[in-house]
Amino acid sequence: MRLAIDALRICAMKVELQDKRRIDEHEASVVIAQLDCPVKLNEDEKLLLEILARNKSMKAGELYELYYSLAPQPKEERTFRKYMRRLCTLGLTRAIGEKKGRIYEINATSHT
Repeated sequence: MRLAIDALRICAMKVELQDKRRIDEHEASVVIAQLDCPVKLNEDEKLLLEILARNKSMKAGELYELYYSLAPQPKEERTFRKYMRRLCTLGLTRAIGEKKGRIYEINATSHT
């Protein structure tokens, strides 16, 4: 959804700059191809996604403990939270609840 909205916004801005009245189909496909690139994830983020892909849903504390035991050089909890926020922002995971009761789930459409 976010990709489609971004593509439409970029196409609309290009049309305005070129004083056109319509979005050209070819230009739209070029914009979409540029936006539809794989997300660059670091090794820790990939590991977190793999863990969630296997378990589907986990409490934040359990996810961190499993990540910490599997990662070659695990990061501290603050960095873990930053990674999980980013994965949620990218739409790869979602967070349910807050603070200690938070549960992370992998989105059904995301696969690693």
